Amino acid sequence: MIPKPDDIPSCARAYINAYKAEPWNEEYKTFEIEKYISAYLNSDTKVCYALENEAVRMGCDSVVLGTQKDFPSHHFYLKNGFQEVQSVLLYKEII
Repeated sequence: MIPKPDDIPSCARAYINAYKAEPWNEEYKTFEIEKYISAYLNSDTKVCYALENEAVRMGCDSVVLGTQKDFPSHHFYLKNGFQEVQSVLLYKEII
């Protein structure tokens, strides 16, 4: 399902609970994650899904994740069937 604005608090709780566990062990403030999810919901170039099944129903054929090389999440995704895409580059301008 594509979350609605009323779903943001419960999505944020799910996000926080997932990332405070292994392999990430990260701590987030609820308002930060609610803002992050809200930005995705309001973007015209990104889509936020709460469940992968809905993405499949809509015809999506892949899930693209972003992480940093050699972080615990990198190894976690590889171990769980994700593949690195060698043709993708990420650029950042330092201001």
